[in-house]
Amino acid sequence: MSEQAPRTYYPGQPTTILLLSVYADGLNTVMMGTGPGGRWEGKDEIKAAYGQIVRDFDTGSLSHSCYWKDGGVNGNMAWLAAMCKMADTSNKKKRESELNVSAVFEKLNDKWYVRSMHYSNVISGK
Repeated sequence: MSEQAPRTYYPGQPTTILLLSVYADGLNTVMMGTGPGGRWEGKDEIKAAYGQIVRDFDTGSLSHSCYWKDGGVNGNMAWLAAMCKMADTSNKKKRESELNVSAVFEKLNDKWYVRSMHYSNVISGK
């Protein structure tokens, strides 16, 4: 798939509120990160995890550009996988990284929600 222009998240909107709004309710909703201890179940744990992830970047500075992505839909379930370049600022200092993401979505009451999400930071072999 073709590369898209970077998306900048809404300035002034608390990041964790935006992120949590896409997750399904229930303890069987899970987010997984990289390595041991990188598992959070239910919105309370996911909220705490995102609070740590975004704690040191400047509000409104997060953007991404996904250069590869794929996915599909089957009834009330959908999936995606993507490789993305991420950018933000911390204390006005620019930071860049790459992230691999996969997610499973469930359609509930005519709206799509994340049921499972996994991300991993791309680590260079250099």
